[in-house]
Amino acid sequence: MKVDIEIVEDKARLRRVDRATQLAKVDKIGNRVGWSAKIELPAAVADIVRGFPSKKAG
Repeated sequence: MKVDIEIVEDKARLRRVDRATQLAKVDKIGNRVGWSAKIELPAAVADIVRGFPSKKAG
């Protein structure tokens, strides 16, 4: 995507149960409420990036 981003971790907002990596179980919500994603992850990320203010990387 050629977009530079900076991720800043706010220690004050972390919870004891937060881990460095957490994976969602989307099948669990799908089974309980009938929800499913309408678009794939790469398309969703591209849509989010398009919505950010334009700033050239580099």
